Amino acid sequence: MFEIGLSLGGTVSAGAYTAGVLDFLIEALERWETQKAAESDHPFEKRTVPWHQVRIKVISGASGGSVCAAVLAKALGYGFPHIDSSMDPGTRQTLGPKNPLYALWVQTLDIAGFCDPNEGYSGKTDSLASLLNPEPLLRGCDLAANFPQGVPNEVDPVASPRPYVSEPLTLLMTLSNLTGVPYAVGYGGATGRQQCYRRHADYVRVESYYHGDGTPSVQWPDAYRVAGSPTASVPGGTVTSWHEVARFARASGAFPVGFPPVKLQRPAWHYYYQPISVGHGQGLVFPDLSSWGISPGANYTFLCVDGGAFNNEPVELARRHLAGWTSRNDYEPQQARRAVILVDPFADASTPGPSDEQNVAAAGGALIGAWLANARFSTQDFLLAAEAGIRSRFLITAKRTGEGGQSLTGGQALCSDPLGAFAGFLHPEYRNHDFFLGRRNCQYFLKEWFSLPAENEAVFGPAAQTAGLPHNTRGEIPLIPLCGTAATQQLPYPWPSKALDLDFARNGQTDSVAGMIRARVDEVLRRVHKEFSWPERFVLAVGMMLRGRTAEFITQKVLAVVKKSLNTQGLYRNWWER
Repeated sequence: MFEIGLSLGGTVSAGAYTAGVLDFLIEALERWETQKAAESDHPFEKRTVPWHQVRIKVISGASGGSVCAAVLAKALGYGFPHIDSSMDPGTRQTLGPKNPLYALWVQTLDIAGFCDPNEGYSGKTDSLASLLNPEPLLRGCDLAANFPQGVPNEVDPVASPRPYVSEPLTLLMTLSNLTGVPYAVGYGGATGRQQCYRRHADYVRVESYYHGDGTPSVQWPDAYRVAGSPTASVPGGTVTSWHEVARFARASGAFPVGFPPVKLQRPAWHYYYQPISVGHGQGLVFPDLSSWGISPGANYTFLCVDGGAFNNEPVELARRHLAGWTSRNDYEPQQARRAVILVDPFADASTPGPSDEQNVAAAGGALIGAWLANARFSTQDFLLAAEAGIRSRFLITAKRTGEGGQSLTGGQALCSDPLGAFAGFLHPEYRNHDFFLGRRNCQYFLKEWFSLPAENEAVFGPAAQTAGLPHNTRGEIPLIPLCGTAATQQLPYPWPSKALDLDFARNGQTDSVAGMIRARVDEVLRRVHKEFSWPERFVLAVGMMLRGRTAEFITQKVLAVVKKSLNTQGLYRNWWER
């Protein structure tokens, strides 16, 4: 048995890439199980694939990674189809709604919805909660929670439990808790007072049950429990619905300012299962919610924004769930039995912050960037990465070959990268490219990197069971061999350098991207005006009479930034260059 923890990093619009990775991973596991079943009566020496088991035990996520985790967990209860780049656009359009990963990240989340001035779905029509319209994310999460309801020719529940999914499957979604969780640490001294702290890097635990009697092997009292399939039996505890799980995911993906904060509520006693280790055997420090007048039996209400603000790569959450609080995952190739796979679309070399003197605005922006970067910095993530041959941590990141034959990695390989990773929302072809790049990168990872030596008998069994099995170019046995359709090479999707025209409406839309941005800017200005009292509005009346000119001025500035950012990736051409 080899256990997997998936850790899904923050994405913004690159969620399409992570969705593609997950889509191919599940397809590969399905096809491998089919091949094992076909060879079940063969002697070991006649088998073409290894006979060990691989099981996904936990998925941790931050921001868009949490959304991907929740969508995948719901989809695993059903036999959804996989979307391949070899399919023609019509087939993808038809099958897309049946694959919730593709449906959400490629077909649903688009600038047309984010710039829509009408927000009737959320019921907030006047107050300015965010710069973008959050309704596409609301609708998308609702569609995922309701899946497969509303899908033409609905997909059926899986006929039998997926053997590569743990029972239960645990989700760990990071949250940036603006309210905070109080802790108090005592110090020696004459006053006898305590030093109080607030922790804002929060997370929520969800367990999804797919079969059996619903009795977990290990009890996590602070977990929300949900039925992953229509026939699943869920044990007692904090039982919830997929709509609540979707709300947690949406809170984790609530990009600050771009989308509104999300108010959540959970039992206060959940936090007593989130102690902080003092270290060096000094014990644990537990939350002190009672200092805020919140008893353990009460509900704790808090406000959340993007979980990636404080923890954008929640590797440690997945690692700790796999190994346990006081244990570790063996990392030697001959002994490894568990591993965390980090899916981070943007893993690449870091760029330096400013080194010259800055004005107030620039210094403030640099400070925010430094806060975020340092909050995401974890020395633990570097300890094993510094050693060769580590098999308890793996990385999947974006990689492709550029037009000049150069190797591009991280953000450089993605259409989603420009505009602070919002660029993917500008055009479905951008998201198609990144989705299929995720599938292609995952295939290569499984073929060449996700492997162990045959000498690891804890996973593969005695040497007699692995003799004659195919090895990869590193001389090792793939942990998830490629079979059936998963063995068909995933071809690169064309780089959509000419897909976007900011000034012309694309098929099926009545307005251009420039027009959409103009409409949203005008709506934001209108709502800003509404935020003031009547006397203040009177003073601002002259300015509002010029709202149209102001909106046009802001729109042109935004479009200039969009064009410049897209040009860095070769994604935008002026009309005379087309």
